[in-house]
Amino acid sequence: EIPKERAAIEVDLKTLEKYVGEYQVKQPNIVIKIMLEDGKLLGQVAWQSKFALLAESETKFFSKDVSATITFEKGADGKVTGLTLKQGGAEIPGQKIK
Repeated sequence: EIPKERAAIEVDLKTLEKYVGEYQVKQPNIVIKIMLEDGKLLGQVAWQSKFALLAESETKFFSKDVSATITFEKGADGKVTGLTLKQGGAEIPGQKIK
């Protein structure tokens, strides 16, 4: 499968703020921090460098820094409950812990 060129879209700042927090991923057992800096969503795993997250849709983000996508999950009340990390052919769920 040939990878398609991803196009980033703009997402409202209030929406991005809902994604900020810490997410516990079980395999491997790590915490992914999601933060907002200068209106941009960033991710960070443990001691590694921060990476920019670009919106592909309102809930799906990709990074040009690391080969991964993150899709945020919402509950029935609209609150963010977790995320799914797709990397290296694996889909790894994570739960929002903070």
